[in-house]
Amino acid sequence: MQDPETKFTGMLQALEVDAIQCARYAYTGLAFRYVGFNDPAILDHLNGHASFWKAVEGALETATLIALGRVYDKRTDVHSADQVLKYAERHAGIFSAERVRARALRRGVSPAAADALVDGLGTVSQDSFFVLRSALTIRTTVYKDRIQTLRHKLYAHTALSPDQRGEFLIFHRDLEQLSVFPWQLWRALHDAFQNGIAPGFRTPTSNIGEVLSERPGRYESKAEHFHAAAATEAFLLWLKAQPLPDEDWSRLIETRSQSAANSAAEASSGSESEDR
Repeated sequence: MQDPETKFTGMLQALEVDAIQCARYAYTGLAFRYVGFNDPAILDHLNGHASFWKAVEGALETATLIALGRVYDKRTDVHSADQVLKYAERHAGIFSAERVRARALRRGVSPAAADALVDGLGTVSQDSFFVLRSALTIRTTVYKDRIQTLRHKLYAHTALSPDQRGEFLIFHRDLEQLSVFPWQLWRALHDAFQNGIAPGFRTPTSNIGEVLSERPGRYESKAEHFHAAAATEAFLLWLKAQPLPDEDWSRLIETRSQSAANSAAEASSGSESEDR
């Protein structure tokens, strides 16, 4: 049986992975629509391969719904946000100054720095997580009211109707907040567990327009949704600079087939020469 610290470390790592996926899938899709659909030049490129980009957009929506469910659906495995926070509440002792200091020393932190890390850290109890619990309750309620039904339809192998897909996109602001919150929760629990910081929230920008205006620098590390949105915008701007798609598909296919045939013939000819 694992000790509480080891088990919580594993749960925290799983929550981090889920938080990154929520932000990555959601904000890639959000940025794709925000940038691509509002720039006529980019839209011309997307419309040139409309079936492909519709498939990409649908895949991002599905991945987002599944990732959100892993965090907010209480019926999932032990790594849902509710279970991770519940474990922290039940084992508040692992957040004590003594345990935080011991973990810091194991990471190679000097004794003096470890002492400074926990200086002033008060007693951590179940009540210390009240702010996190309240915020999670609010987000879970929004998830159930707005998202859960759509996710269950996907698991039942039921395609979303156009109205339901539109409904998913209408919940734009809810989607932004639901997708960023897992990172906020992970960050709060990580900082409390590793750095002795009282459980609380960092509140990063989540509005897609503002996220894009605060894009990270080349070597800057920010929350995942900033990087996902910036990478999507960069790709779409690159796409915009390319020649428009050729609409003569039959000619493109013939050219590709002929090129493949020529390559095969050259390979065969080279093989015959070696045999001689």
